[in-house]
This record gives sequence, C-alpha cells and structure tokens, in this order.
Amino acid sequence: MNNTELKRILADAGVAPRKGLSQNFLHDDVALEKIADALTPGAGFYVEIGGGVGSLTEKAVGRGFHPFTVLDIDETMLQILHARFDGKAQVINADAVRYDLTPHFAGTRGVVFGNLPYQASSPILFSILSQSRYISRAVFLLQKEVAVKCAAEPASRDFSPLAAVIRHIGDAEILFDIGPASFFPPPKVMSSVLQIPIRPHEKMPAEIMKMADAFRILFSHRRKTLANVFKMHRLPAAFLAEAGIGANARIEEIEWSTLEALAARLAKISI
Repeated sequence: MNNTELKRILADAGVAPRKGLSQNFLHDDVALEKIADALTPGAGFYVEIGGGVGSLTEKAVGRGFHPFTVLDIDETMLQILHARFDGKAQVINADAVRYDLTPHFAGTRGVVFGNLPYQASSPILFSILSQSRYISRAVFLLQKEVAVKCAAEPASRDFSPLAAVIRHIGDAEILFDIGPASFFPPPKVMSSVLQIPIRPHEKMPAEIMKMADAFRILFSHRRKTLANVFKMHRLPAAFLAEAGIGANARIEEIEWSTLEALAARLAKISI
C-alpha cells in the first residue's frame, strides 16, 4: 500500500483519520513488509489489534496467516475492513484492552500484532501480556518512547513496570524505527517496531497482573529508597532484609533476579 491508495480508501469511505483515536495509518510498503516478516508463520492463531484501513491486514492475508482475526473499535474502519477482507479474516468490533484471547487458543500458541494507538498503548500492552500464556510472539508498532521503555534493561533509567512484566514472561527487541513521513497523517513523533518473543508458561492473567501491580509499587517513587517506598505503602520491611536489600537501596540499584523475586513475594500478599 502507498499513501495515494490509503487516501483513496479513506475518500471512498467518506472519512478522515480521527485524532481522538490516535489514527495514524502506516502506508510505507517496505515497513509493512518488514513487520509482516516478523510474524511467525504456522502459529496457532493470529490477532491484529487496530486494523484501520487494512494496510498491515493486507500483508497478513497475503501470507496466508490463519486463523486470522482483526480487531477495531471504529465503526467506519470496521466497514472498510469488512469490505476488504470478509472471507479472508474475521473482523470484530472489540476494545483490545478488554479483549479475551482464550477462545483463540486450541493448544498452539498464537501471534498478536498491530499498530497500537499511542494514547492507549500501555493499557493494551498490559492486557495482552497478562494473557501471554496463549501467545508465542507479539509484534507492535509503537511510539518510539514507549518501545524504548519496553526494551530497557534492568537497573537502567528507562526500566519500568512495563519492561519488568515483559522480562518476567519474555524478552523485547526494537527491530527498526519508522519516521513520521511513513504515516497518514504524519505523527509528531518517531515510531518503532517492537517484537516480544514469549517464553512458554502457564501463568494465569490474574497472576501476571498481580506481578504488574507489584512492579508498579516498586517503581512508584524511583528517587526514594525502597525502605521508604515500603513504608509509604505499608509493606513488610522484613521482605527487603530477607532479599538482602539494604535500607538505602533504590530500585535502579537492584539486579533483576532480586527484583523479580521481591515482586513475586509482594504479589502473594494483598497489595
């Protein structure tokens, strides 16, 4: 797809991109092919989040990915997707933040991908990661700032609860960046394609969300000592001593294995 074709599809539908839904449609055919290259063939299922006008959907359909489901919440985009892909993909009106992947899983893990709306990328990521027992890989187009935080290393300035949850169940790697000119309308920021290979596990969504809550608490006051963070949240100070963490230690000074074990300990209590 190119910019001219994308604009023609929108014009034929009589619509324009909606800023309130962060609709910036990728039309760079080289970038679209590279994203499709990152999607593992032969997965148990494929779910695309935010199909839009179908730029990436077209690539997935062309590669024969099946069974394939496309989500969107914009009625006009859904009409475009139905017109272009009915019979080739299942098109569903759904909010990705609350979408349940369970019905797609039939014993073989699947792939989730898409151009995530910038304003809702974090909630969508947490939702999908919480269901990662059903997924082998996730590939998302994100605002570069978000992608950097997702791929950050432990004990670094950019390491965050989101990066911690990703590391808890898999890995993250930025594949390449995409400039504003590759989108219509052009966003004011750089974008990046992030892939998340997920290790096989049997953690239930509630278990992962409890870990996410624990990581949020641990990162809630980065400039304060963990002893003060625990005091502020009325958590057992003994947990720190038992983990070998000193009274003056801050979150960025803790190695990953200790941090993960501490979060797991917190996740088992009511927080």
